[in-house]
Amino acid sequence: MPIDTLPDFPFDVFQHQTAASSGSYVRATDAMANRGQVITFYHVNSGQNMAFKAFLTTYTDTFRPEWTSEAVFGRADPIYMYKNTVRSITIAFKVPAATQSEAWRNLQKVQKLTTFLYPNYSGVGGSGRTAPAQTISGAPLVRMGLMNIIRTTKDDTGHLSPTDTGGIVPNTPETGLLGVIQNVTINHNLDNGSSTGGGFEQSQDGSTSTSILPKFIEVNLDFAVIHETHLGWFDDGTFSNNAFPYNTHNRQGGQGLAKKIAEDAAWAADAASFRNQIAAWQAEEVAADNAAADAYLADVAARNGEGELGWRSDPAVATDAADAVVPDEARPVSAQAAANSSAAQNWQLLIGGVTYDFYGTREEMYAYESALRGDSPGENIEFDNNSQSALDRARALGGSD
Repeated sequence: MPIDTLPDFPFDVFQHQTAASSGSYVRATDAMANRGQVITFYHVNSGQNMAFKAFLTTYTDTFRPEWTSEAVFGRADPIYMYKNTVRSITIAFKVPAATQSEAWRNLQKVQKLTTFLYPNYSGVGGSGRTAPAQTISGAPLVRMGLMNIIRTTKDDTGHLSPTDTGGIVPNTPETGLLGVIQNVTINHNLDNGSSTGGGFEQSQDGSTSTSILPKFIEVNLDFAVIHETHLGWFDDGTFSNNAFPYNTHNRQGGQGLAKKIAEDAAWAADAASFRNQIAAWQAEEVAADNAAADAYLADVAARNGEGELGWRSDPAVATDAADAVVPDEARPVSAQAAANSSAAQNWQLLIGGVTYDFYGTREEMYAYESALRGDSPGENIEFDNNSQSALDRARALGGSD
């Protein structure tokens, strides 16, 4: 039944006024109830529902993880195995009446609440009340609601709610928290000696029947929650429901995901920085190679071509330069290409009419050439067959100072 068809919800602020106070008696609590400050109950099988003003005196929300334990020899503590987590709610609220008509309505609501504790029946061999036999066809499931703190975390489409845009589940009986009422205790407070007790007596003239309408009813109940979505944490550190349990949408589900995104972003930034560093090193190496080649070519030009890098297929063939350094491969190699080569290879140096064979990188060949020319104090370095320094290798391969 849609909530707007209920005769008492929204509450009529004038519904309980007396004839003497007609037009002047307005219940402020009705106006507060119309703003959603109510406790609602919705019977799932029948669609019946009602709303009490939220004169709440007790609200206890209990979450109880259940475990099985097994004692192991030699271990001080048992081994715990998780089973499930159970949620239960205990509430107590008061139902006061300022007028006789309000007392009558309150008693009707409490009476209706007690009927929600009984199951559905289906006829066997017939239909409805006229069937010769009845069988239980549905358990008495109930939805209980109290503003946002007792409210489902799914909207009417079955999606998790509130949404990322801030939507809130409406406070209607149909959106209450699904569960079962485990017990209900009703105190009618009919003791006339108490300040809030007693009741209104109602009877017709000449009738021997009298009705008693409590002025102040107290209701206590225990409610076991039935979870409608799976609840738990995923591997990426996110929780399955952002709104659970109080519909505050604190985005706890995104905390783990945000951490993962931040970690991925940091890793990507580190990788980009490393790639940039490698590119910078490579650029420095290329610049150094180019600078070394330019310096060598400048040195060759200053010596009128002596020591110029080049090639020849026959060492006996005279070159334009008095001295030349050539790769061992019998193929043309430009001076610039040879100068830029950093790989080890075989070299032949023609200096002062003498040919020298050498294997090494370009830089080592430069050092070897300098040692042969006497540009470095090679005489002061002791000869070592195991040495890998450029100058010692030059002396060892050159065969003479």
